[in-house]
Amino acid sequence: MLLEPVAAMLEQARSRLPLARAVPSSLEAAPLVDPVDAAVCRGVLNDITEDTGRDAALAALARVVRPGGALVVDVRERDATAARYRDRRTLRKEAGDVTFTSVGRWDERAGVVRVLERHEAAGRAAEHDFVMRPWTEEELHDRLARAGFREVEIAPGGGEGRGDRRLVTASR
Repeated sequence: MLLEPVAAMLEQARSRLPLARAVPSSLEAAPLVDPVDAAVCRGVLNDITEDTGRDAALAALARVVRPGGALVVDVRERDATAARYRDRRTLRKEAGDVTFTSVGRWDERAGVVRVLERHEAAGRAAEHDFVMRPWTEEELHDRLARAGFREVEIAPGGGEGRGDRRLVTASR
């Protein structure tokens, strides 16, 4: 089952995974369904910055994963992410007539990364300003346990060898 609140993204997911059930919903508002064997979230949980939202998202995942099922998440680790973005990080990529620029900086007081992304193509530009809140291992263990997950394991994640990602697995 795919959960996605943005209609255009949901249609793209449906076109790429036509056999998957695609539901227009945010993670926090996941509908009650027959439990699934596994749930996977890549990067999504970083975008939930409030404690109540994080707890609601993990509780929703616990509702949709059957007892004995698995949860796999990829998140950013707080200290490594802070180090990576502390001095402002700029990325620019070009592909054909499309240019993507990202400027991120660590906000120590809030414990978040603030990012401004810009997409340019054919004389048009779109900007997106967003915030990511990385996770500590202690927070992952505590929140997952409160949501009903057990056997939590945290390992270095992928991502170009940057060291700021964690792959988390847990049982329900």
